[in-house]
Amino acid sequence: MVITFKVLLNERRQKADLTYPLVVRVTVDRKLREIPLNIYLHQKEWDKPNSRVKPSFPNAKLITQKVTQVLNNTAGRLK
Repeated sequence: MVITFKVLLNERRQKADLTYPLVVRVTVDRKLREIPLNIYLHQKEWDKPNSRVKPSFPNAKLITQKVTQVLNNTAGRLK
């Protein structure tokens, strides 16, 4: 069983204020599931090549901590 995680900005779901939801995409045996993080960012605040919030964003550390927490909880449930 192969499990992969990817954090991404869901560019298909733009809000009226031009922000996009941050989601964790989990793939297990070619089946996808997206876990919403209830965090919304502008595209300029997201570092797409590195899949992370840009360090210049004021709440970058808090968002990174939440993403890490969700990844750890999800990995623990899947094991």
